[in-house]
Amino acid sequence: MPFLQQIFQRYKLVEKHIIYLVLAEFFLQMVNSSFFLLFNYHMAANGYHDYEIAETISVRFLMVMLLGLPLGFLLKRVKIKPFFYAASITVPIVSLIVIYAVYHHIIWLIYAGMMTWGIGFAFFQVAGLPFILLYAKKE
Repeated sequence: MPFLQQIFQRYKLVEKHIIYLVLAEFFLQMVNSSFFLLFNYHMAANGYHDYEIAETISVRFLMVMLLGLPLGFLLKRVKIKPFFYAASITVPIVSLIVIYAVYHHIIWLIYAGMMTWGIGFAFFQVAGLPFILLYAKKE
């Protein structure tokens, strides 16, 4: 038990805004997982086949992978906070658009929405580490 206390004692030294960022990422991933689980059911209920569901979701992951490295280089030269704001606006709006597109079988809008969803997630996930490095104390 003293070993665990030692570990948690170190977390008390971490600044509040860093802890808030980690908590935000945790809850964002929980919402993301829940949304995509329910989104699979929503697509299946609207007549989409398993391969179509997998294909649309893979577009989102493809965008995250494609944007990861270039976005990391871009973040060296620009401010980080606008990326968080863009992600916090983009992801909820696009999720509603994608749900609408699935219901009405607008295939191009589903793919465009998934690409935009991937961009929004990449903004938040890639900007997290530079934010911590930039705003954390060196200790």
